[in-house]
Amino acid sequence: MKYWRRKQFLAVLMVFSLIGTAGCGRVSGTGPNGRGVEEKESAVPEENGGKATPVNSSESKGGTEIRVNDEDEITESDFKKQYQSYCEASISKFLQLNWGENPGQGTVLYSPVNLYMALGMLSEMGDGETRLQLQDGLSGLDEEAAVKNHMCVSSEEQQRKGNGRQTMIRQTSQWLYGKAASGVCSFGNSVWFSDRYDFSDRIKDILENNYDAKYDSGRMGDPAFDEKIQKWLDHQTGGKLRKKISSNIKTKPDMAMLLLSAANFKDEWEEPIFDRKDTGKDTFYGRNYYTCGNTTEEEKLDKVTCDFMNTSWNGLCVENKHFQAVSIPMKNTRMTLVLPRKGISFDKVSSTERIKEIIELCDPESPKWKQGLVKLSLPKLQFQSDLDLIPMLQEMGIKDAFQVENADFGRVWKEKEPETSVPDLYVSKARQAGAVKVDENGCSVASYTEIAITESMMIPDIQMTMKCNRPFIIIVSDEKGIPLFVGAVSRIE
Repeated sequence: MKYWRRKQFLAVLMVFSLIGTAGCGRVSGTGPNGRGVEEKESAVPEENGGKATPVNSSESKGGTEIRVNDEDEITESDFKKQYQSYCEASISKFLQLNWGENPGQGTVLYSPVNLYMALGMLSEMGDGETRLQLQDGLSGLDEEAAVKNHMCVSSEEQQRKGNGRQTMIRQTSQWLYGKAASGVCSFGNSVWFSDRYDFSDRIKDILENNYDAKYDSGRMGDPAFDEKIQKWLDHQTGGKLRKKISSNIKTKPDMAMLLLSAANFKDEWEEPIFDRKDTGKDTFYGRNYYTCGNTTEEEKLDKVTCDFMNTSWNGLCVENKHFQAVSIPMKNTRMTLVLPRKGISFDKVSSTERIKEIIELCDPESPKWKQGLVKLSLPKLQFQSDLDLIPMLQEMGIKDAFQVENADFGRVWKEKEPETSVPDLYVSKARQAGAVKVDENGCSVASYTEIAITESMMIPDIQMTMKCNRPFIIIVSDEKGIPLFVGAVSRIE
């Protein structure tokens, strides 16, 4: 019988604390280069000659459908609706794949805001079905809703809607950047291009103007170029992920570009609600990772003695048949803790419907909150995690981007003559790394999303296997085909 002991802390904890940072007011923060972030006008789609297209959002089953409207102006509530629909879908998929029964990792962090910005930049490069799937994923549409949304739509209407949805993605990214960038939370986006390719200047302008993205070019696979990328990322994450960055961020010669989105967050409790003298040892009943089908319930449990912070205060709390939740105010943000009821399956708590309810609780003004005496016992946390995003993104309907034969990132190239060929690209890696610390002082988080776009090596129609395990010959010739040397191998001596 094989099983491994893995501590399974509440993954919900840090997900919602990061969502909470989107409620910060914007102050003079730092941009991708450590410079002050200026207020910018709404992004203008280049497809319309510099004229902004008003966009309106409406509720749709399975997500938010974005439609172009010639009369209604876009508002902050549209940005919030767009991002929350995306969060409902992505957080639900994240928890279903990484939390609860038989967890692959004991503690894991996911930053939806990091991923939104990275996918937004990626969608600028996509075309056709690839771009459509990215736009659907960023709108929180499930596959069924996406199919209905695109049925019986002419190519012209599809193009018009696509332009409007891309404008919404750009403006929502700017809105997130402005809401979350503050003295306690900073963001940075960057794109690193291979100097072997001739990329579109228009794409670079879009990334810089709409995502505040720094961009640079160099030789992929060169340790000096890797070091330059690592230094930028280390600075953006405040040195909290230095070892992971040095081991994970390494380019390869066949990479066309590398997209990075980083966040660094630190905040203190609004009041010193946790006193160190009240911290004591207690047992955490986690979940083991196991591979044997007849593992007993006792073997599935992972009992660990660790430090628990204990406190009580008069604050926001809620209890229902699925979970308990409390909201802890910090000086600039809030942390929402969610604990499933005993006997309630993890699947019920991680469903899209339940996640929508939990996200609503990230707002302290939600009518579902009650004021009461909260007695809280919370384990101190300090961990780092790696998260492969590809399974989650595929569950969200984003599939073509990872398939060599279907990915379409044609927008990255400069205009070429019709007979000029350009390499086919696909996403070869999408990962997120993070570090978390929660103690008596407050909460500290750093994370980054990494998306690698690689030149695809198409599999030819004709395939042949050649195993030289019997007599064969070798011919060495010059570049014109003139034989220079011939070797005859009858046996190996």
